[in-house]
Amino acid sequence: MAIQNAINFLFDIDKDEKLRSTFNLLQGAEVETKRNEMGYKFSPEEFEETINFLHVKCQHEEQANHLFQLVSWYKMISANV
Repeated sequence: MAIQNAINFLFDIDKDEKLRSTFNLLQGAEVETKRNEMGYKFSPEEFEETINFLHVKCQHEEQANHLFQLVSWYKMISANV
């Protein structure tokens, strides 16, 4: 379930600019708190597993690059978690 939460989170922040903007206003532990409140509960280890799972499913380099842009964004805003 946590892996699916992480997948949903990545897909939702990719498609929903308002959601991304909400998280852009947060930093560190605030990111994890807000994410959990919104139902996107997953650990750092589960997030890494999700990244690996989604990366393997990428059929084109552009898809992988886009995935890693989202991952970099998330890691940047949650750096102090």
